[in-house]
Formats: sequence, structure tokens, C-alpha cells
Amino acid sequence: MDTKRDIENKARSLIESSPEESVVLYEKIWNEYNEAFNDWDAFHYLKALRKCLSHNPDNLDAIVEKFKDYDKVGGLFSWYIFDKYVKQVEKRELINNEQIIWNSFSIAKQKDLHENHEFPCPLTISVFQLVDAYSENIFNAKKVNDLLDVLNPDLLSINPRLINTEERGEIEIASDKEKYYSLKSKALLKLGEYSKCIDLCDAALRSFDKFHYNNDLWFKMRQGICHDKLGNSELGENILNELLSTKAGSDKWFIYRDIAEIYYEQSNYEKAWQYAVNAAYYGNEPKYMINLYLLQTRLLYKLKRQEEGELIAKLLYAIIKENEWNIKSEFSKLFTFYNLRGDEILSIDDYFKSAKEFWNNERYKGIERESGQIIWIHNDGKKGKIKATNGSIRFFSKKDLRRRVRDLNAIKNSLVEYYPLTDFKGDNIAEDVVITEVIKQQSAEHPNLIGKRFTGKIKSVVEFGIFVSIPEMKDGLLHKSNLIKSNQGDFKNIYSVGDEIEVEVIDITPKGVSLRQKA
Repeated sequence: MDTKRDIENKARSLIESSPEESVVLYEKIWNEYNEAFNDWDAFHYLKALRKCLSHNPDNLDAIVEKFKDYDKVGGLFSWYIFDKYVKQVEKRELINNEQIIWNSFSIAKQKDLHENHEFPCPLTISVFQLVDAYSENIFNAKKVNDLLDVLNPDLLSINPRLINTEERGEIEIASDKEKYYSLKSKALLKLGEYSKCIDLCDAALRSFDKFHYNNDLWFKMRQGICHDKLGNSELGENILNELLSTKAGSDKWFIYRDIAEIYYEQSNYEKAWQYAVNAAYYGNEPKYMINLYLLQTRLLYKLKRQEEGELIAKLLYAIIKENEWNIKSEFSKLFTFYNLRGDEILSIDDYFKSAKEFWNNERYKGIERESGQIIWIHNDGKKGKIKATNGSIRFFSKKDLRRRVRDLNAIKNSLVEYYPLTDFKGDNIAEDVVITEVIKQQSAEHPNLIGKRFTGKIKSVVEFGIFVSIPEMKDGLLHKSNLIKSNQGDFKNIYSVGDEIEVEVIDITPKGVSLRQKA
């Protein structure tokens, strides 16, 4: 009869070449020499098991339970569970394996990867894999929160990781610790654990010098909404407004959208709608805004304003149609609800113009327009001041103009109409600025020359127009768009250097003189 040592030596020698046979032999030792079965036997038994994952062991639970306090056994058991039930497993199957994985958490120990992350931790990876599965499509806050409670964030790696992608090449992604704070704070907010969420976001904001995926904005957003939910509405609004002030121009739109989404999830549809309207005001091209527009249709449905939602649904259909995109299920359901058909849908421009008017009406509901004059433009040509007819001063920027202007200096002194608002700092601002009358600025050196006609000589002909020498003035630009219409197409062959041409001065700015051809 073979001794324990004989069987043990044979089992160990077969781990690499015939792991399944090795497993059978170790189980034989367990059954026949139970009292002599030691922690090293358990370790090598698990080592063999990892090499034949399809094998269903008879005594695994009993062996692990007996030796669970030995780190080498607990660690290897954790890797075995990961290899068999987590690694390269589809998300649906992963959820089916959840209970087995959960059971392993009581035995496996989390490795301290805060400073040394050279060797990964199977428990940490398994938790995050399950969390990702419960975050896909519908975010299961209860499951995510419970799973993350398994981890000690102080032991998680703080080092961002690099991954290779087909589209963007090598990119940097958030560390495990940043990911933990992001997912945990999201779950706490959804679960109504507002005080815990605030504290966790505070800890997150103190923990990192660099954030990924705008996580710093998300932490602040969650804090603002939590304070609002706890009855500290003024503090909550101040946090959100301060957050919004950190982003300029069109960059603000996604912050407004994200806040709208959070309020939507919290069933605060009125407040969510306000932020969704502001997101549209600051938004980019319609094709980049389809998820915002979809959110707006859902909000209008919740607010029992389905008729107004139809306009946004048609805009969505037009965007998808013109870009030849496949219609995803969520959009298909929307179009079915409104009985929309592709052959009845007009162009994006047809709906977008009406949508902008709708958003403006929503954004400025109850506010009367004012009149004033642009009195000052900053050197950068991007912002300025308006003096209202009542004498008050309001700030505005290029984005606040209804029509695009490259340099605000071109409209200095113009009469305007606008909506008067106050920003979160208390400054008076003007939005949706419409020019009612352009009043040209006269040159100090050449006063009262705008509108005057001259016979000038052509100095050069370029792609975009003609430079003309004018008596007693610096050369002026006759842009091709300001030529007589019949001459615009072939002007480079019609005109030559030295030719005389009749022109009218239409503008004088620090950048030069603008001309128009006269017949």
C-alpha cells in the first residue's frame, strides 16, 4: 500500500503534466490521510486545480474551509475562483456565478496595492468585474454598493493604468481607487444616502491631483444635489453654479446635461428640465446632442407635455436620418410612440430652428427683453458691455449673440435687444442678444468717411478679394463678396494691378478699411 508520502510525491510531480490526475491523488490523500493532510497539500491541490478548470472537485470546500487562515491557501483559492468564474466570462454568466464569487470573499483577502501594484489582486478584480456587470445598461445601485463594501479603498491602487485602443491608441484610464470613489458615490446618491455621498465625494476630491472622465466634476455635482436633497437648497445650488462657472462657452452643455440626468434619476423632473434646457442652449451641433434630446423627450413625457416632446422627437429622427445611422431601440420606441415615419420627416434645419425658439422660450420664461447699446469690447474681441436704456451695465460674450460674429469689435456701438439676467456671482448679464441697428464706428484719423465713394487703383488681386489704394487713406480691402455680383465668379481674370475701380467705404476698424464696389 502506498504511503501518504508516496502519493504526495506522485501528485506533486503530475501538477504540470497531468493536473487532473494530480487533483484526484490529492483528494485521495484527503480521504485516506485526512489528519495528515497539511497546508502545503492544500496549496498544491489548488495549484493543480487551476490547471484543469473543467474538473469538478469533490472536496474543495472542505479543504479550503480547514486551511482558510493560511494566506498561501486563501490567495490561491481566490485565483482559482477568478480563473474559473470571472476571467473571460460574459457579463450575464458572471452574474449567474455571483453567489460562488461572493462565497470566496469570506476566505480571500484583499491585497494592499496602494503603493505596490506589480502583482494584481484577484478579489479586487472580481469585485470590479461584477460591479461593471451591474453597471451596464441599468445601474443597479444596491448591488454596486454592496459589492464595493467588500473593498477597503485605502488598499486600492492610486496609479492610473494605460490601455491600447483601436481608435485612440494608448490612453490613460482611472486608477482602481478613483473608480471606486466614482462608482460608490453614484450608488450612494441613487440609494438616497446623501450624507455618506457628500463625505465620500469630499474624500475623493482630497485624494487625487488628477481626475479622469471629468470625475472631479461628477463628485462636485453629486455633492450639490445631495445638499439640495438634504434641504440645503441654497448651498446645493451654489455648488452647482460654481461648478458651471469653471467651464466656458459650449463646454458647459455637458455639465448641464449630466446634472439634468441626475435630477431625472431622482424623479425631480421640473429641475431636471431646467438643466436640460440650459444644456441645449450651450450645446454643440445637433448630431452630438442626441442623448440630451432623448432625455428631453422623456422629461416632457413625465411633465405631461407630450405635444411639445413631438418636436424634439422629429428633430432626433431627422438627425438619425440625415446621418444614415441605425435606429437604436430607445429611439425606435420614441418614434413609435409619436407615430413618426422616415418619409414624413423634414430636414434637421427645419426642426432645429423651431426647437431653438422653444428652448429660448423655456429658458427665458417670464423675463421681458431690454434694449441697449454696446459700449465696450475687450481687446480679445470675445466679450463686452452693454449699456441699457435705463443706464445699467450688462456683460455679454460672443456666445450670447443670436448670430455669429467673429470679432465683437465689428458691432461696437450697435443697438441691441436682449434678455437681462443675473449670474450666480450677482453680475448683470445679457443673453440672446439681437442686433437691431448697426452703428459704424468712425475713424478718429479719417472721420465721416464711411459711405464715401472713391476712385482707387488696384494694388493686388488675391484669392479672397482685391486690395485697393485710396487717395489720402491706407489701402482698403474689397472682399470678393462685395464686388458687383456679375464680377464675383471670375474677378481674378477681370481685374489687374493698376486698374482703376469705383468703391465705397463701408467700415473702418483698427484692422483696416472695408470697401464695396460701386457701378
